[in-house]
Amino acid sequence: MRIHTLEKTDIVKLKELLDVYCEAFEEVHPFPSDVAWQRLMGHPAAPE
Repeated sequence: MRIHTLEKTDIVKLKELLDVYCEAFEEVHPFPSDVAWQRLMGHPAAPE
């Protein structure tokens, strides 16, 4: 298992993304975690 180091800017970007997606997930509840992950990763199989 590799350990990745995150720069502060990366952490800020991730936090902003998570804040946006958490708000979206709150509107669509309950939400399966695998679908949520696919949407988060921009997977083509993710439902619109």
